[in-house]
Amino acid sequence: MQDIFGDECPSKATIYRWIERFDNGDKVRHDDPLPGCATSSKTRRNIEEDRRITLRELEERVGISKATLHSIITEDLEMSKGKTQSKQWKGRDELVHIKVKAAKSAGKRVTTVLWDREGIIHLDWLPEKTTMNSDYYVDELNELRQANKRERREKVNTWRTAAT
Repeated sequence: MQDIFGDECPSKATIYRWIERFDNGDKVRHDDPLPGCATSSKTRRNIEEDRRITLRELEERVGISKATLHSIITEDLEMSKGKTQSKQWKGRDELVHIKVKAAKSAGKRVTTVLWDREGIIHLDWLPEKTTMNSDYYVDELNELRQANKRERREKVNTWRTAAT
């Protein structure tokens, strides 16, 4: 075996331990993590699964402090967070998808329409860049009240003229 594997050949004691474990029913074929040894490696895999992952989330996932993670990501893996717009981890030469700004909408107009059984009695368009609030609505109702008074006077005068 040493001729084939050289320095990487396991010792006789290790081989005898494996045989004993196998004879005792242990069929596991991978190495168990050694106590005190890190179980994670410095690879991009942890980040590439979710490029928006935060250092805090990574800390919980792999059990390494945020400071150490930041050092590994920025120095060893040469990655950084993109612009605040995307907040994605990216390699030095990688391009990150940029969010496209939404075009300004065509604009919306608010219309106040009041009617009764005879039809529309009031129609008003809210001026551009004006907010419909209580003050505007109260002014609108006062305007309607004045128009209603004028209309009643005209009807009363029409009835009086017709009656004479």
